[in-house]
Amino acid sequence: MLNRRAFTLSIVGLLAGCGASPPPAREPKRPALTASHLTDRDVAALIDVVKSLPDQKPPAFQPAVEVDLQGDTRAADMVARWQREFRSSYSPQVQAKLWKRDSRLRLAIDESGFEPEELATLLVRLSAAVVRESLHPEIDLVEMGRQADHAIGSLCRQFDSLDGDPRLSPTVRNGRSDFLANVLKETVAYREFLRLLESVPAESVETVARHRVVLRTLMPATETVQAFEKRFESQAKVLRASHAEPARSGARR
Repeated sequence: MLNRRAFTLSIVGLLAGCGASPPPAREPKRPALTASHLTDRDVAALIDVVKSLPDQKPPAFQPAVEVDLQGDTRAADMVARWQREFRSSYSPQVQAKLWKRDSRLRLAIDESGFEPEELATLLVRLSAAVVRESLHPEIDLVEMGRQADHAIGSLCRQFDSLDGDPRLSPTVRNGRSDFLANVLKETVAYREFLRLLESVPAESVETVARHRVVLRTLMPATETVQAFEKRFESQAKVLRASHAEPARSGARR
């Protein structure tokens, strides 16, 4: 991909019309990213560029948190908002904009030969592949996704039923509402992470396996991967242990 900064400088030089040759475009330091799956060259490119980044660590992924001014009253609305927030954590476009706010990081990325969106894309693909490779091969992500969908539906029904339940006092209702909302948010994030892992090609898993040692020391620097990698197995066990919709409590407190 043509470096935009160098391209802009070339255009400015041409428009100046002074007969001077435009400055040469900077030669990228990295190979073009593959469209289908990760290769050894992609991994080598990341390792090389990380050396030039602040603290020699990949930039952290950050969700673009939405400010909820009105407040969601329906579980489905909350689920949709949390889905958007989580997906923003793995959107190269969103992450590139957030990284540009850090002048030190922006300068380091500029000097690396990567465009910010290119680097974000590579990090998303690699981080997902690293987590996928670390899971036990017998884990069925599709089945776990179905279980998560079931849990989300159950939690949504429980949350929405609280508002119309006259048997609950306001204090009890608010307490249960907060609890269910927190569990629902974690389950939604878990489900979205499962979708990301499902999209990892088998060839990418094989690639990161060959570079397991070095990648496992780099990828935890991204906050989202670090958090979900720790929680993945515990959340999976909870979903596998409960397929039935939890009984609704109607006792007055």
